[in-house]
Amino acid sequence: MLKLKENMLKKFVYNLFIIYAALSSVSLGEPTALDLQRRGFFKDREYFFLRSGNLQYVIQADRVDVGPAIMGYIFDASNVKDTGKGSAFNHNDNGVRSSALEVVMKNDFAFTAYGQQTRFGWIISEDAIPSVQAIWWADGIRVEETFCGLGNDGVIRRNITLYGGNIYGEEKIKLRLRLPAGNAAQQGKAIYVKFKDCSQAIAVVSEQQCNFNTNDGFVEIPLTITPQQKIKVETLIIASVPPKDGEDFSQRLSQLTDSNNVNKFKIQSQGYWSNISTIQTEDKLITKLFDNTRYALNGVPSAKGSVKVGPFQYGGEWVRDLSNITLGLTSSGHFELAHDVLEHLIRDMITNNGVAMIDGGYADPSREQFDQTGEYLYALRYYTDFTGDTSLVTAYREKLLALIERPLRPEFRDKTLMVHNSREFWEQTLTDGYELAYNMYVYVGLREAVKLAPLLGAENQIPRWNKTADEILNAMVSHPTHSLVDNGHFIKRRSVTGEVTARLTNPNGNSDVPTMVMNNHCIYPDASQALPIAMRIIDPKSELAKKTLDEVEKLRDTRWFDGGYDRYDSSSSINTPGPWPFATCFILRAQHEAGMFDRSRRTLQWLGDVEGGNSGSYYEEIPLIQGSQQNWIGIVQWTTAEIPFFFVRHYLGIEFENGDVVIRPALYPESKPVKADIRFRDGRMKLDISGAGTIKKATVNGKAVKVRPDGSIKLPKDFQSGDIVIRTK
Repeated sequence: MLKLKENMLKKFVYNLFIIYAALSSVSLGEPTALDLQRRGFFKDREYFFLRSGNLQYVIQADRVDVGPAIMGYIFDASNVKDTGKGSAFNHNDNGVRSSALEVVMKNDFAFTAYGQQTRFGWIISEDAIPSVQAIWWADGIRVEETFCGLGNDGVIRRNITLYGGNIYGEEKIKLRLRLPAGNAAQQGKAIYVKFKDCSQAIAVVSEQQCNFNTNDGFVEIPLTITPQQKIKVETLIIASVPPKDGEDFSQRLSQLTDSNNVNKFKIQSQGYWSNISTIQTEDKLITKLFDNTRYALNGVPSAKGSVKVGPFQYGGEWVRDLSNITLGLTSSGHFELAHDVLEHLIRDMITNNGVAMIDGGYADPSREQFDQTGEYLYALRYYTDFTGDTSLVTAYREKLLALIERPLRPEFRDKTLMVHNSREFWEQTLTDGYELAYNMYVYVGLREAVKLAPLLGAENQIPRWNKTADEILNAMVSHPTHSLVDNGHFIKRRSVTGEVTARLTNPNGNSDVPTMVMNNHCIYPDASQALPIAMRIIDPKSELAKKTLDEVEKLRDTRWFDGGYDRYDSSSSINTPGPWPFATCFILRAQHEAGMFDRSRRTLQWLGDVEGGNSGSYYEEIPLIQGSQQNWIGIVQWTTAEIPFFFVRHYLGIEFENGDVVIRPALYPESKPVKADIRFRDGRMKLDISGAGTIKKATVNGKAVKVRPDGSIKLPKDFQSGDIVIRTK
């Protein structure tokens, strides 16, 4: 109880400080409340991503009172360049405050959601559609808002439910919903405006009476509520994105708000979500993170497969980001979205010469990111095995062959047989050297190429690709002078002259970052050192793996107290220092593969507790100070995808050997039974795992299967769908 009171006091003092800072901004020159709303990162702020077609609706949920706690941004999911909050189609001089629901009481006093007393998260709606729920109080009336994407035509449903929970007589109120601008038009029970070239509307589709103010651009719904009464109002947010010249939006609005079409959109969404994979267990951390991220992923890609990889931060696409995003899409059952992203990658982001896109462009050969080859090929093969869809491999054969061969060109390899260049994994420029992650992923790419060779009509290349992969791995682990192992653990990088690369060559950054305020810095350890363990390139329970993970453990709580890992030693950070969620995910996967379940569980718990755990959408990093880069830090969708990939690939242990399904569960010690319904090809894998431990016996569709010496089971080659029952000891 004392600890609870202490935490409540700390929270109160922090919130009081934020409010005071906002109120005193005029005299002190500090950010205003509006400035704080517009920041990408803010303490305890989370973002929820919803989508209908190319309408991407991003809900900003605050736990601190710097304005309405629940606001929404309208974006075009297909426009990857315009990612800043100011580019939202409903953003005006007051930000997106107009998107907040107002509950208007006596004397025209309007309540909006108050951060400290608003609860928000994902739920499954009454009609079985994942929805974002916000619960708050307007005086004595409990307000519940739920948001979800409906269909694929640019429609977001916003249901409002009122409960007369703490009132003592009849109260007359109004619900007020605003457009971002006035001079609007009315059509039936909808009001719409063209703002920033985007036609957008609010429609009321339930039975309540509405009053429209087209001059000021809002609709009011007058209501009378009595003690304990429940009133439900159903509304729609509709936007034409991307904007269409010459569109008759009035006619489109009439169609979209027709009750038959609204019902059709609901049925489409219900059908879609009924197909997506699920995990059920009494372990609430597992179900929370899997559910939150599988819901969030649907809001990420556009209808054509492009992705805003870093909302509020980055305006380009990377092959590495999108490839890893598809791992999460495939793992959670979003097969169609995974296909579209993978096709966008090979069609639009990889050249005929096999060069992979970096931040919307192509780097000089000395600064290419060689990991991107392996990341794409791994993601493509993972998708192909899971779905049975080989169309992308056969349709883009020539490009895929060019991608495989690109890093093997003689200018990128030397007598060590490893690849080398002047760019490191986190995109800093260093002296020419061998990067662990680059060489590992070139190795991975070659192994995946061997698996895909029959589909590529390249069986004759298998011996060469296998030989080259072996050469690279052997050099990484045991080259006499240039191996990427030192003192018994993997290292991040070694220069072509043989020295371990320990420092940034040309450190830079804003004046308040470690590389600028400290004289001495080091880039070791690095989270990428965990990748060969996570990918099982080496035995994850070997001494090399253990020593590497012990070295990487130094990245935890480097300059903070709450958990999480930095991407590399904080002394070399060119950003505001702090833990990086997606770098933390690399380490999580490696810890789990190594059987370090205490570390893995602690890491997973941090991902559940930190900003993003509630919404499924994570910041690139959690900054330690309110420094110069507060307005720069945004969401990185790669992290969202890491979570379901971890659960399916590492926790449930589903993998593939030459197209055959192999299952090696790795539940946490003392784990309760787990059931999973995983989308697989045209059917389902319905897993029933009795608990933690090694497999004692297993059946597939009622027939016993043999437990292999490594503790795994292999499903019959003809398995397409059915029950997989695993009993452990």
